[in-house]
Amino acid sequence: MKLWMVILQQQGANMWPYVGIDNEMAKIVWWNTIFWNDGKPQIFTDQQMKKLCDIVDRGYEALESITTDMNENPREVVKANPNITEASDPNLIDWTHYKGNNGLSGYTGAPGPTRGENAWKFPVGLPWESEPVVEGNRVYLSSPGMRTSMRCVDLNTGDIIWETKQAAEIMGDQIYNTPGNMATPVVLKDYVLYRETGSRGNKGPTKEVVYVNKKTGKIDREVLAGHVDYRVGLPTVAANEDFLVFTIVCRI
Repeated sequence: MKLWMVILQQQGANMWPYVGIDNEMAKIVWWNTIFWNDGKPQIFTDQQMKKLCDIVDRGYEALESITTDMNENPREVVKANPNITEASDPNLIDWTHYKGNNGLSGYTGAPGPTRGENAWKFPVGLPWESEPVVEGNRVYLSSPGMRTSMRCVDLNTGDIIWETKQAAEIMGDQIYNTPGNMATPVVLKDYVLYRETGSRGNKGPTKEVVYVNKKTGKIDREVLAGHVDYRVGLPTVAANEDFLVFTIVCRI
């Protein structure tokens, strides 16, 4: 039930019908047996088990309703509107990253959209702190999902070009042991970089800057950079073809 909930949440579903049910379960079930009971299974009383069975039944009903709503009202990519036209200028200035230029002034002199209509939109999941990065006709999006950490979509249509996949270790330490990505992508000549976030501090596995192949979307290599807790919202990393720069979290 928890995994189903996570899948729907990562798709941007309205989870409000399930929130109260999840809160009921949290009052009975330990959120992590490794933290609370040294990895030993939690033992429930007959009264707790009876209540949990009722919670699970209602939880599945709520998730089924949410899934039905998702199927009937899909929150998928909205394709480009062929009727949208923008001002054309042979001397357009590239707006490749947040605030547009190296001085981060927020102004380039290039003409912006003239119609104010959505060409397309793409569901990115929660939490969402990073900025999309545009290069040519590609948009690079960080993904906070457990199994998908980055996406590359077509600038003109919103269609997916590739996705960066990872294997989620569900059983070992629940969802807290899986590296997440909330970093703004750093685009180089051959790679797109992001910095992992996660839990468990330096005892956990989420401590790398990840190099994603721009052609395939596959992870080519990782560089140890130190742990960044997922609650920071936006982990930082900067790079060019010669240097990689990142902050280090120190504890005294």
